[in-house]
Amino acid sequence: MNQVTEYRGGKFSVLSSDQIYDIHMATLEVLEKTGILVKEENALKLLDDAGAVVDYETQRVHIPQYLVDEAVRKTPRTVKLCGRDPKNNLRVEGNRSYFGLGGSGIYMLDPDTLTRRTATKQDLADSTRLADALEHIDFLMGLIIPQDVDQTIWDRYSAEVKLKNTMKHSFTGALGAEGARDVLKMASLVAGGEKELEKNPLFSFILCTVSPLTQDARNTETAMELARHKAPIIFACESICGGTAPISLAGTLVLQNAEVLSAALIAQLTNPGTPVIYGAVSSPMDMRNGSIVMGVPEVALMGVAVSQLAQFYGIPLYSMAGITDSKIPDAQAAYEKALQQVLVGLTGGNLIHNACGMLDKMITGSLEQMVI
Repeated sequence: MNQVTEYRGGKFSVLSSDQIYDIHMATLEVLEKTGILVKEENALKLLDDAGAVVDYETQRVHIPQYLVDEAVRKTPRTVKLCGRDPKNNLRVEGNRSYFGLGGSGIYMLDPDTLTRRTATKQDLADSTRLADALEHIDFLMGLIIPQDVDQTIWDRYSAEVKLKNTMKHSFTGALGAEGARDVLKMASLVAGGEKELEKNPLFSFILCTVSPLTQDARNTETAMELARHKAPIIFACESICGGTAPISLAGTLVLQNAEVLSAALIAQLTNPGTPVIYGAVSSPMDMRNGSIVMGVPEVALMGVAVSQLAQFYGIPLYSMAGITDSKIPDAQAAYEKALQQVLVGLTGGNLIHNACGMLDKMITGSLEQMVI
C-alpha cells in the first residue's frame, strides 16, 4: 500500500477568474515596465540573448510578455518527487495536496525541559527520523537548520542527515553552485548515479527570491547549476506585506508572481523543461513593531490565492499553511494552524509545508508539535 496520504482540493477560492487575470496582467506590466534586478552576469546574458531588455550597468532587466509565456509553456505540469522507498513518491500536479514539515528553525523546544535552546545537528537527525515514521507527513524539510556546524556549508550537513534518516522525499538548500554540485553528488551516490537521480529526484531545492523584485547572485547561480542537472527547483518568494512588498494582499500577489516567474524564466532559458515549482510564503508585517506575523488570516488568504494563481499557470505549487505565532504547542497554535491548513488544503495547494512541527513564526522546531 502506498504510504503517502493524498488529498484533492479545488473546492474553495477567494479570487474570481477575472481577478486572477487582472493579477496576471499586472504582473506582466511590472516585468516589462518596472523590470527586475538580476545580480548574476551569466543570467543577464541569457536574458539578453533571449530578447529581454538588459541594462548591464544597473543590472535591471525588462522582460516582455512572450518570454514569460515561454517560461510557463516550458515548465512541466507534473513533477515527480521521489523517496528512497518508491512507496513514498509524490506526483505533484493539479489540485493534489500533500502535507509536510517546515524547515527554517534555528531553535528547538527541548522535549525534556520544554525550554527553547539553539538547534543542533542531532535535533535535525531526531526530527527527520520522527517525520519518517509519522504517516501524516508526506515529505520533509529539515525541521531546523543546525547551528552547531560550519554555517558556510550547513547545506551539506543537512543533506547528509536527510539521506541517512528518511526514506521520504526531502526539500533542501544549496549554498551556491558548488553547494548544489556537492549535494547532488551526495544524492546521486544514494540514488545509483546521476541519471538515476535525474529520473528519481530524492531532493527538491528551495531557492528564495529577494523582495522587492530582485534575483540575487548566489541563488541565481545556484538555480542555473541545478537546472543543468534537471533537479527540481522551488522558487520561493518570502515577501513581507507592508515591508518588502505592497501593504495590500493583491499588490503582494503581483510582486511575488513577478519574482517567481522571472526566476522560472532563467531556469528554463538555462535548460528547457527544468522542473520548477512555484513557491510563495509571504506574510504581513506588524506595523506596531516591524516584526512579521504568521498565524493570521491573511496568510491563509494568501495561500488560497496563490494556489489559484499556480493552477492558472498550470505550475506545481509549494505553499505554506500551519504557521503559528505561539511559542508553545497550545490552543493558540491549534487554532492558527487549523485555519490555514483547512483553507489551503481545500483550494488544492500541492506541497503544503510548515504543516506541522514549527512554532514562533517558524523559528522554533518542536517534536511534540510534529506529532500533534
